[in-house]
Amino acid sequence: MRQAVQTLCELGVVERRAGIGTRVISRQPVARYTQVMDTLNDLTRYAQDTLFLPEFRRTISVDDAPEELRAASDLRNWYHVHGLRYGSDKAEGPIALVDIYLDAAFADAPALQTTTNQPVHMLVEQHYNIRFTRVDQVIQGTLIEGAAAARLDVPPASPGLRIIRSYFAGNRLVEMTVGLHPAARFSYSMSFELTRSGA
Repeated sequence: MRQAVQTLCELGVVERRAGIGTRVISRQPVARYTQVMDTLNDLTRYAQDTLFLPEFRRTISVDDAPEELRAASDLRNWYHVHGLRYGSDKAEGPIALVDIYLDAAFADAPALQTTTNQPVHMLVEQHYNIRFTRVDQVIQGTLIEGAAAARLDVPPASPGLRIIRSYFAGNRLVEMTVGLHPAARFSYSMSFELTRSGA
């Protein structure tokens, strides 16, 4: 009986509460989908097949940082790396205009000074022997305008994706990346798998 009730709880059909008992909450099992992801690097797997070319690096105050970073952090200084990411055929144009913001305490990793095909979060983990425990991701539809359109070699007002990822070690925000991707050169796919509720 205990195993049967536990299975029904996992399916979302019944719930148990101490001091109250067990009650039916649904006639049907509750569908629960989880994202299929083996490692954090699955989030940026494309980076290993592309090349990031840094164009400039500088230390900035939080006042000069993008709004998302100002809202998420009370740090005073950030290390800003700006550049373009290219696919296997550079003649097709860049696939992203990228801004990387690192907690200034983590800014002297040697690999950050060179062209790389590795995700920056991986380089930071390797150099400082830290582990990112949480990543927040926001994907926004946008129009690519002005200087960004010129840098990405697309017509003004071209459709694009803006992807913001915030990397945390514990409760500490260590890195934020902002990528602007032309829609015609980039797509983002995710896979979700149906699992038992509570499993």
